[in-house]
Amino acid sequence: MQTDAFFVPYVLVTGSHLNASHGETWKEITAAGISIDAQVPMPMIDDTSVSVATAMGQAIPALAQTLSDANLDGIVILGDRFEALSVATVAMLLNIPIVHLHGGELTAGAFDDSIRHAITKMAYLHLVSAEPYRRRIIQMGESPNRVMTVGATAIDNIATQEPMSLDAFNSSAGTALTMDFLLVTYHSETLADDLGISGARALASVLSEADQSILVTGSNADTGGRAISALFKDLADAHFRRIFFVDSLGMKRYLAAVRLCAALVGNSSSGIIEAPLLGAPTVNIGDRQKGRLRAPSVIDCAPDVASISTAITKAVSPVFRKICEAKDSPFGKPGATARIINALKNHALPKSPQKQFFDVSYSEKFDA
Repeated sequence: MQTDAFFVPYVLVTGSHLNASHGETWKEITAAGISIDAQVPMPMIDDTSVSVATAMGQAIPALAQTLSDANLDGIVILGDRFEALSVATVAMLLNIPIVHLHGGELTAGAFDDSIRHAITKMAYLHLVSAEPYRRRIIQMGESPNRVMTVGATAIDNIATQEPMSLDAFNSSAGTALTMDFLLVTYHSETLADDLGISGARALASVLSEADQSILVTGSNADTGGRAISALFKDLADAHFRRIFFVDSLGMKRYLAAVRLCAALVGNSSSGIIEAPLLGAPTVNIGDRQKGRLRAPSVIDCAPDVASISTAITKAVSPVFRKICEAKDSPFGKPGATARIINALKNHALPKSPQKQFFDVSYSEKFDA
């Protein structure tokens, strides 16, 4: 958008981008040469569900004023974060057309699933990462002429990143990783009774007995995330010569770590989308990503010690790593950025978006 005269981009930054405990990644935005037009804090006292809901509510007045003053023709929102739901809610009430990226996907183990589908129903234009997701959004009542498959923006992000040597990465991240290190990113399962803590403990138990060096990144701002981060910080303190904990690597260093690691272990969407494109094996634990399309390089396992240990052994084996070298992905080819730009140019966003529910004709009968 910055390099195309058709657009006047306006960048709003909120949520964990502004949070020191999550790396203050707004700095990475400005370092990339992108001007931030507005910052709206969404501070959280803790990561309980009440705190998450309260933070969303407290941010809405500032978001409303900010978006109203900006006089936008449309707003682009990617994904399924609770911060994004706050922005989408305000945009809908202000009659600002919403362009939604990565809709139609499933993540059965997290409330992100409901948030994503809620934003879909608020959005006017849908730019999805794969064809099955396009069909699902149409099934949700969205008109086919407003739903387009563009692929995943992660593919273009990866294509623009220069590879980093392990020495350069260690110097940048303050780590001492060896060539066969495991990268661990584990978030809470916000729909599980224990928020996925038992799975995190099982993973920590496996890692404590592993031979490899290990890099663990902090959990996100979801309910239960702080407890999971604390668990892995304690693990790193107990094994400080071999296990390293970093609150946030930022996008560039994270992608570099995925490219360098022996396997990505946890339950992050990066194991489903980015890791296969970088040739890294993924050990996906539990149900957080249940329902998403899978590449052959993804190994799903139950959140217990035996299953996790077996999956990691398989992931780092020479035979499986050979499979991963194919970099197969169900999320399309490079060029998502250009396809998104073309879609925005070719689909006028109405001042007051009105949608009619699109009814799908079913050939089979559904019992009540």
